[in-house]
Amino acid sequence: MIAPRTCPICDATISPEVRPEGDSPADRAFPFCSERCRNIDLLRWSQGKYAITEPLTPDRLLHELGDDPEAVEQLLARDPDDPDA
Repeated sequence: MIAPRTCPICDATISPEVRPEGDSPADRAFPFCSERCRNIDLLRWSQGKYAITEPLTPDRLLHELGDDPEAVEQLLARDPDDPDA
């Protein structure tokens, strides 16, 4: 059995009829149950409450960059002491 979708903020069950491409208020709030939960999520993002907790190792970084040699070259050419680089 497939588990019902739930709001990531309050865990309320989201109706299966709700579609992100729809026009109803519930559709516009997707993937949240309401505009209130959508705004709570936005506030948490703006306050920096969400963070990546997994350390970014050099091997993981190269894996994320994939086979893009230009991105790897830009990363390697970056000055680690320059925060704006």
